[in-house]
Amino acid sequence: MALFDAWINTSYDPIVGNQQANKCFWDKVTDVYNEQKPKGTFRRNMKMLRSHFELTDKDIKLFCGIYKHEAENYQSGASGADILIAALRVFKSNTKKDFIHADVWQSVKELDRWASGVQSSTCSSSKRTKHTASGQNSYSEGGEGNTS
Repeated sequence: MALFDAWINTSYDPIVGNQQANKCFWDKVTDVYNEQKPKGTFRRNMKMLRSHFELTDKDIKLFCGIYKHEAENYQSGASGADILIAALRVFKSNTKKDFIHADVWQSVKELDRWASGVQSSTCSSSKRTKHTASGQNSYSEGGEGNTS
């Protein structure tokens, strides 16, 4: 959670914002994280934090997409808890692992980076198909198996 807090604080800084060079941005995230790191944890370097962020970010985006899909397709009157349980079940079915970042997801799910999520293969998605000899492509909705 502390890593995502550091990322959000650095990314949404009204003075600097997210228009920073990649290394400069991650240097700042590392500094913020190490200043606010949880008690009993050791200092981490930029490579460690970035690697952990990227792996966790991938799962959170995937879960956001699954949750959004479940919320849109769940029966009316379903509670948020019902949708969450269904989304957790789908995540585990798709990835063969439990979603362990619910605390981070609760904090970031409404932010632009995560709000749209990444569609899982169980959600409808666009398929690109070639329709003309000149090579022009068209897109159609629906189709399983695209993990865009």
